[in-house]
Amino acid sequence: MSNHAPSAATQTAAARILLALVTRFPDLPAVGFDITAYPVGPNLRVNAHDPAAFEQWREALAMDPQTAAGEPYDTFHTIEITRDYDGIRLLLVGYMPLPVESAEPAPIAA
Repeated sequence: MSNHAPSAATQTAAARILLALVTRFPDLPAVGFDITAYPVGPNLRVNAHDPAAFEQWREALAMDPQTAAGEPYDTFHTIEITRDYDGIRLLLVGYMPLPVESAEPAPIAA
């Protein structure tokens, strides 16, 4: 058993899927993509920084919203959905803004 990191060739399938997705869905909003080899083999991550873009990609990729997980941060929260896509782990990540609180106090009802 080798202790060497996998070669870039292990990411070929994820790169092919990325090309297939942008070819198949050219009218979807532009998003960021990451291809990684860790932690469990080739992964393709789709990063949507807009709620509408996240939803459009989720629908196009037939990802079940019931399987979504989220994580809060100081200035935003994430929504993540994972599925297998032709043998590659496909992860859709939405970076969602937190609700903005009004700087003005709410009027008191009379």
